[in-house]
Amino acid sequence: MSLNALHVVAKLPDPIWDTANLPLFEGELEGISAEDQYRLTQFIHALTPLMKQRGHQPLATQVRSACLALGLLSLLPDESALDDVSVYWDLLRQLQQADVHFDLPTLNQKLEKLFAKPSHPNAPIVAMTIHKSKGLEFDSVILPNLDKRGANDTAGLITWQKLAEGDGLHDIIAPLGKDKSPLFIWLQSLEKKKAEYELDRLLYVAVTRAVKQLILIATLAPKKEKATKTNDAAFLLPAASNTLMGCLWKSNTIKEMTTHLLNKLIVPKTDESDDEETTRMRAQPNLIRFSAEQLTTAQANLSATKQYLIAAAPIAFLSAAENFADVSVNEDKEGTAIAIGTVTHALLERIANDGLTAWNHERVRKQTSWLSYQLRVLAEPLAKHSKAIATIMQAVENTLSDEKGQWILQHWQQARNEWALMDVDEITGKLQRHILDRSFVDAKGVRWIIDYKTSQLTDDNLSDFIASKRAQYQPQLARYRHLVQQLDPVHPIQTALFFPLLPEGARWQEID
Repeated sequence: MSLNALHVVAKLPDPIWDTANLPLFEGELEGISAEDQYRLTQFIHALTPLMKQRGHQPLATQVRSACLALGLLSLLPDESALDDVSVYWDLLRQLQQADVHFDLPTLNQKLEKLFAKPSHPNAPIVAMTIHKSKGLEFDSVILPNLDKRGANDTAGLITWQKLAEGDGLHDIIAPLGKDKSPLFIWLQSLEKKKAEYELDRLLYVAVTRAVKQLILIATLAPKKEKATKTNDAAFLLPAASNTLMGCLWKSNTIKEMTTHLLNKLIVPKTDESDDEETTRMRAQPNLIRFSAEQLTTAQANLSATKQYLIAAAPIAFLSAAENFADVSVNEDKEGTAIAIGTVTHALLERIANDGLTAWNHERVRKQTSWLSYQLRVLAEPLAKHSKAIATIMQAVENTLSDEKGQWILQHWQQARNEWALMDVDEITGKLQRHILDRSFVDAKGVRWIIDYKTSQLTDDNLSDFIASKRAQYQPQLARYRHLVQQLDPVHPIQTALFFPLLPEGARWQEID
């Protein structure tokens, strides 16, 4: 209806449904257009029967009947919107059961805590904008790219604000001249402040969608100047302007905690002869995980400001494979076996990717800083680094010196390193992830699946040790063979273990 028609109806002394049995458009209703008269007639005819039933039917039933009578449900965009309407009707029923005469403030209070149903309830992952998520809840919420800036605000020809003065609102307008006037600059600062408040509100909406788990991701870029032999590369903290990360950075607790963690994971010093290693590390992302104690402390300090935790930085991170159980608990006397296995696998992968001609023993020995850095990322105590690095270097140098080790790492057709495959566990029905260390097709057309094992001999009985390990890993390699056969039914498949820390002659173990 037009504003003129609404104005006429608003001046009526009685509710419009009380006029249903009267000549509708006489006297007070004159001046309403024919189209508005038709709309008003339909509205009155729909509501009058329902109003006569007030007190005789549940409120939720009456509201639903009114929506049907007015054809409002036909305006809903999809079925998920109808589900949202049903949620509202259920709320009305609950309130009326608790108190037949509940009031409007009670309804409004409940509506503030009412959440719509997800548009894709059966989907394991739903991607949407923050604006679209308003009113929804999810067990886990991931917010990426918090460091990304929005569109840059360009200065218009004029800028204006509505400002309160005295008992009314006044428009303050300033044009953009060749030299920005103080008034123009002041109004722009007000607009910038409004934008910051809107970002704060938007972040609050996003983080409060999470029920159980909230993951916030942003990137901290290293400074452009390279690290030197005396100074490590540092991290630029994000600007607190035009980013959701900036909203978080208003909290000193978050800033101090993240900076403290980053200082432990700083990019290692650059070897002048090996710049590509540092470049490679800077290109790999890392997610810092806060401990439960840190989260509890920060959340207690930030409860009043509604600001939440984030951490991420472009530094190297080695994701451990699904199972690096090369060494049993009894064998791992130093407690560093998993870290040694992880970093050894990573360095062998680099060598295979670069090619054997790019690596020699001298270059391996220059990786001390890189290896120490990887161990720090894996939270290995600094006191254990020296011995762990020596073990890793020994494993890699043994591989480069071993005839079979060279054969494994040389260039082959269809070669893959750290090949990630997934299948479904037949018993649990859950997805499981497998990492194949090295696979390729040799000159005879045989596809090899090779698994590196960094186990070390714990006693003098080498044959018993090897027999135990072969039996331990045979099911694992059989599972790998089954997976690869589905992807490559053409080539015959052979599997083998390679133990770089065992004596020469015992390192290569073919497994049937």
